[in-house]
Amino acid sequence: MHFDKRTSANLDYLKAFAAFLVVLGHSLSYYTAWQPLPLFAGIAEDLIYHVHVPLFFTISGFLCHRQPLRPYYKKKVLRVLVPFWFFAFLKVFFSTVIVRHFAHADTIGGQLYDAFVIGRAYWFAYAIFLMLLIAPLFWEKDEKTAPRKAIIGMIAAAVFCAFCSIKELSLLTEVFQISRTVKHLPFFLSGMVLRYYYPKLKEFFDRRRIPALCLAAAITAAHAPVPHAHVSPEPRSQTRISISVRLIMRTNSVFTRSGKSG
Repeated sequence: MHFDKRTSANLDYLKAFAAFLVVLGHSLSYYTAWQPLPLFAGIAEDLIYHVHVPLFFTISGFLCHRQPLRPYYKKKVLRVLVPFWFFAFLKVFFSTVIVRHFAHADTIGGQLYDAFVIGRAYWFAYAIFLMLLIAPLFWEKDEKTAPRKAIIGMIAAAVFCAFCSIKELSLLTEVFQISRTVKHLPFFLSGMVLRYYYPKLKEFFDRRRIPALCLAAAITAAHAPVPHAHVSPEPRSQTRISISVRLIMRTNSVFTRSGKSG
């Protein structure tokens, strides 16, 4: 499937928006080290943290499609792992030589283990690489075929994560961020599913933009009290936010639709 210029531009805007949320969320987190956030800011921070990462994974899955395996894996290593290793090394060097306050371990060996085996500082890189590594398992032989494998994998991963969250179980290791990979895999696979149904959804939401925006706003607003419940908000709240984000992803073209103005 090839996207038109407007869809490609909207995806770029969405990635920029997600990146902005990452910066804003971390800024609010560091602010709490000095003093508590006001109630509204605290709710906003929680919403941001439940949106930006799922949004990135959903976009990554949306853009992942069937292609020759050898160049596919080579590209992912060069674009994901190599930058990750470079900045992880810089993090270890900075924490060892310049400011030890940011070190995650007392010894150099511990810092190297934490940076390259656990991948704590830049966990997202390991998680997305593992998802991209197994993505071909969910590709169909033809892009016109319904993504049954992705749908089954998405449901299975979501049920497993929900079970672990409710029972407060930790069944997976943090090595190479495997636990977070499984936890966020439903969002990545939902992006692959969304890619298949996107033409139909585009046509549907073109005719019902205002109701879709209202529904997205309602789903997002309904999430606000969830973090204060006794049950862990993940993955329940993340699923709600993911749905609303995907609705917004389509309806954000209300004011930017190609060929129309004012």
